[in-house]
Amino acid sequence: MGQDLMNDPEAVAALERADALHTALTHIVLEGGDLARIAEAVGDALGCGVVFTSTDGRERAAHLDEAQRAAMTDADLLDPTGRVRVERIDPDGTAVGDGEALVRRVVAAGVDLARLVALRPDGRIHSSDVHALERAAIVAALLVTRVEAITAVENKYRGDFLRDVFLGRAGEEDYVAEHAQAFGWQLDRPVMVVVAVLDPDAIAALKPTAEDRRAWNDRFAHAWRQVAATVDHTIASVAFSREVVTLVPVDPSAGAAAGHAEVDRLTEAV
Repeated sequence: MGQDLMNDPEAVAALERADALHTALTHIVLEGGDLARIAEAVGDALGCGVVFTSTDGRERAAHLDEAQRAAMTDADLLDPTGRVRVERIDPDGTAVGDGEALVRRVVAAGVDLARLVALRPDGRIHSSDVHALERAAIVAALLVTRVEAITAVENKYRGDFLRDVFLGRAGEEDYVAEHAQAFGWQLDRPVMVVVAVLDPDAIAALKPTAEDRRAWNDRFAHAWRQVAATVDHTIASVAFSREVVTLVPVDPSAGAAAGHAEVDRLTEAV
């Protein structure tokens, strides 16, 4: 079997790539890296494009060049908003031009966390590379779990602070504005308070478990934060138990209609 392997140059090369990736992933974990670094390490080691997305395909980190993005668009694997159509990508490979894309779930303790999409537009992805991708998905799951635990604590703290602001017990205006800057928020300006909830009738009809409901609310909150950040990274957007509160900046001189139009644009994007 060893001799057969040595007679297969492609298999030998794939094992060398897997070994290089293992070393790179080890360093990333020890250094506390993020999904972007994992995507870069996987892409460089395996010579392919890599995208980490949410479970529904929203991009979280990527190592893709323009040609690779164009190939995914031509294969109808990207929708007009840039979401990766992960539901159209087969774990065993989906044709993309002369090559293929495949997807792997990023899972920890039975919880679906994300998706890892790999793309090689000029050929098939070797089986040994697939094993390397699965290893990368495990490392990504550890990282996402750690980040989500930290984010949950930060969101709780931010939510408590914003609640105190609404109740008028957060302190003087100057202190509130200064404290908000530590979160990356700008509160010393006119804003419209937007409270968003998932459709309660639609949720009731689906009869979700408590775990499903939490996952949907988390995804909903993340979508609002992501969209708000594309408009202005200093917008405050906080998840409460079943609501997402976002402070959308408005220009009082433009009138209420302009403010409502901006909210409509945000809602459509979410």
